[in-house]
Amino acid sequence: MKRRTMTRMLLIPAGVALVLLWRWPAPVAGTGSPPLGAAAVAARAVKADSNASDTPDGRPIQARGKTDPHTSALIAPSESKSPTPSTAAQAEARQRLLDFTACHAAQTGDELERARTWAQTLPEVALANAAGAFDQALGWAVQRCQPQIRAALAAAEAEYPNLPALAGLTLSDPLRRLWEATRDQDPKRVQLPQMRQLLDESLSAALVAPNVVDFQLLMTVAERMSRSGADLGAYVLGAEGGASVWRLAACDLGADCGPQSPAMYLACLHELLCGYPSFEQAMIDAYWPQGSIEQFQAGREQLVARLRAGGQGVFDPIRPGSG
Repeated sequence: MKRRTMTRMLLIPAGVALVLLWRWPAPVAGTGSPPLGAAAVAARAVKADSNASDTPDGRPIQARGKTDPHTSALIAPSESKSPTPSTAAQAEARQRLLDFTACHAAQTGDELERARTWAQTLPEVALANAAGAFDQALGWAVQRCQPQIRAALAAAEAEYPNLPALAGLTLSDPLRRLWEATRDQDPKRVQLPQMRQLLDESLSAALVAPNVVDFQLLMTVAERMSRSGADLGAYVLGAEGGASVWRLAACDLGADCGPQSPAMYLACLHELLCGYPSFEQAMIDAYWPQGSIEQFQAGREQLVARLRAGGQGVFDPIRPGSG
């Protein structure tokens, strides 16, 4: 059953959705009618990419006044005075970030409301397994929520704490800088060329070891700016379904999207997409408009081809005549 999504997480004050990383719009019951222009925009992405220099490599897609302290985070890495952390330190910080994200996800809502939502939105194949899948996901989150993690979240004294900073990501890490650049800001105030550069840097870093969390954060920022009028290319749809294409692209590029993966657990805890046989089925059922699956799959294939080629220019403006 297709669902429309609520936009509450992307309409709250700038940066709040980024703090949570995984709390993007939660699916709710709906008629399944596609959002205005979603299919057309997906088709535009395919058409725009046909004019690009990067072409698919033939590998199949696998189904599965004062200086503003936040804007100052847009300084390019070569100009930053912060030392570049080692690969091992970066990997350790990313694991801590997942720990903090899981611990935050362990704060669940009302059980009766959850059951009502499932009854209204899940297909039978998922509904039969939803409760068990939720318990498993919650157990995973609680296990990662060690006492020091809970203490750090409590000490932050904020409903939406700065998880990248708490996890120890330095300001030389593009993911941290991307968060800092948009925190508590109107997206219209952020300089587009600098933001596009930072998105490019964050994407390059994410492609080293693709994971769904990083790709979702990129889209949380990019789509929020797109809805404010920024042209960030044909792959930033700015509509329901866009972020799911990027998340599935991360899976195609090797991210762990299996039934017991962080991607699956967090989608269950935050979006109540529980009990599905696969992450791909959950994304398509929840977010891809009826009648537009072929266009979205084509856009997904084109995006993965671009990302496999390095992702250069993915956030560039749409060229005249390409959309």
